[in-house]
Amino acid sequence: MAFDHETELAGRPLVPYEPGQPPGDLSRIGLDVGLFGEDGGEDKDCGPYLEALLAEPWAEAVEVLSLGWNAYSGTPDMGTLLLPLIEGARRLPRLTHLLVGNMGQDECEVSWIGQSDDYGPLLAAFPRLETLCIRGMTPTIRCSGHARLKTLIVQSGGLGGSAVREIAAADLPALETLELWFGVAQYGCDATVEDIRPILAGDRLPRLRRLALVNLTEDEPGRLAETIPLALADAPILTRLEELDLRGSTPSERVVQALARTPAVRTLPRLRLGYEEFSRNSLRPPPAPVPGLDNVVFEPFVIVSE
Repeated sequence: MAFDHETELAGRPLVPYEPGQPPGDLSRIGLDVGLFGEDGGEDKDCGPYLEALLAEPWAEAVEVLSLGWNAYSGTPDMGTLLLPLIEGARRLPRLTHLLVGNMGQDECEVSWIGQSDDYGPLLAAFPRLETLCIRGMTPTIRCSGHARLKTLIVQSGGLGGSAVREIAAADLPALETLELWFGVAQYGCDATVEDIRPILAGDRLPRLRRLALVNLTEDEPGRLAETIPLALADAPILTRLEELDLRGSTPSERVVQALARTPAVRTLPRLRLGYEEFSRNSLRPPPAPVPGLDNVVFEPFVIVSE
């Protein structure tokens, strides 16, 4: 599985931003800032384009914003955009949905997208924010909490335990969707199930309805494809979920049976598990139905790493 360049966010189409050109009805569309020059075209680096956007007379109407290609000085680094965005927060008073790192695999491998700055001050600068999606290397999210954030997605090929601990320590009373992509140790995933236990306890997530702990592998030190499912037996968060997503490597028989023995898992409206569709150049069928897990959906999944 590879990430694509997103063309919509929060149900709205993303329209490429061109400086000086009114984009249309900003209550119906979002802006896509920073585009890779395809087929020999000119790159539209996000830094100068974001600066231009903040100077537009209509910037205060922007509600949905995607920040992408930003390789003006070499390897893409989204961290360099956070300070201009924070300093320009008064120009974006209605910003509600934000995606940082909107690059598909044909533009940049996910583990090469730098995240060099802290998202905590950004969350403080945008109190109306309801959606934050971050794609790339392990971000820093030093944030005590946010009152209105409903969706937090962190997509990585190697998510570090530091980010997981920071998220787990934040008070997010409005959060409904939490999606974390872990990946492989080679690209920085050192998270363990102990980092995730506060999330499974759910004390700071009273409204969480969808929990996605995905891109799970058997890599050391965490071996998350096994340790996370096995930690669910006594997880209080399960009683409030409508969907649990544990896609990653094909689950072992031990994992499947442990899930089937957990009452709170069996009664979930929806359980998503992944499986490796291709093995030794042959097509592998989905796993057989699991007695006691009528809610499970097996989906083909390819681990995202580089």
